[in-house]
Amino acid sequence: MLRSLKALDVPLFLAFDQRYLLGFVILLRSISCVRKPGVKFRVFAAFDVEDEGSLNWAKQRVPAEGFEYEWIDAKARRLGEGMYVHSHFTKACYFRLYMASLLPESIDRVLYLDVDIVVRQCPSTIFEMDLGSAGIGA
Repeated sequence: MLRSLKALDVPLFLAFDQRYLLGFVILLRSISCVRKPGVKFRVFAAFDVEDEGSLNWAKQRVPAEGFEYEWIDAKARRLGEGMYVHSHFTKACYFRLYMASLLPESIDRVLYLDVDIVVRQCPSTIFEMDLGSAGIGA
């Protein structure tokens, strides 16, 4: 069954590190450009940045209207420590594995997007898809 679009809140989980700050901002701005009326994105942003100034730079550039942000300091929570890290495989790649423990219990469904993409249609369409009895859609 599809969810009503009257006032659809779409939980969105994004993970990024210093290298993907710009990608994070561009992804959210692209979503803002195609956001359907009545759709609100609740963004759970798991980050690992070098300094507070970098994070503030991103916070000043992400869209506000239709978005609510919850900032998750992955470094402070020690997420991804002890995991294999390589130039193309950073700690931030592992943050999605912690989603269940990082999100409020009231969230029963979440949309995860990589931050190195640009969205051309409202992601609420994906969120609304009926997955039947499947626990994951890809």
